[in-house]
Amino acid sequence: MANGDEKILLTSKKMFEGVDGSKYRMSVFRDVTEKEILIHDLKRPNEDLAEMLKRIKNAGSCSRNRNLSAFGHV
Repeated sequence: MANGDEKILLTSKKMFEGVDGSKYRMSVFRDVTEKEILIHDLKRPNEDLAEMLKRIKNAGSCSRNRNLSAFGHV
């Protein structure tokens, strides 16, 4: 881009043949930058929650192991 902004483009191409046998390619470019940013922003909280759940499970596992070791089971 002229102003230095990066864009995410979705492209599609199709070949056509004219009645005289000439070949043409039609290309369509769609700017999907905003859509991709929104998807990324929606996924981030889920990833954060998954990480928090993993930490909670690990903390619970460590706690159980400490309790069991106090009774000589580990």
